[in-house]
Amino acid sequence: MSISYETIYKYPNDYEPKYITGAYGGIDPQGEISVHFFRDGRSLLKTVTTDTSLEGDVLSEVVTSPEEGIKTLERSVLQGIIMSKATAKAVHRWLGGILEALEETEGLQK
Repeated sequence: MSISYETIYKYPNDYEPKYITGAYGGIDPQGEISVHFFRDGRSLLKTVTTDTSLEGDVLSEVVTSPEEGIKTLERSVLQGIIMSKATAKAVHRWLGGILEALEETEGLQK
C-alpha cells in the first residue's frame, strides 16, 4: 500500500538563485553533512579611504589596490546547507541523474 500526496513549493519573497563556482564542507560534529557554496572572482579594489569635511564634501579619496604583479582572488561564500546522510544520498542520486541527462544531451549535439 502507498500514499500519494501533492507537494507545493513555497519560495520566500527574497528568493534569488545564486551562481556558484565551487563548494567546501564536510561532516560536522553531529555527524551531519555541511556544504558551503561560494563564487570566486577577481578582486578589483582592496580599500577606498575617503576624507570628508564636516559638511560632507569629499576632500580626498585614496584607493589602495593589490601590489603590482600580485594576483588576488575574492571568494564570496553565498550560502550554506546542513543535511543528513539520507538527504545527501538522495541529493547525490538526483544530481547524478541531472548530470547524466545533460551529458546525453551534449552527446546528441556533437
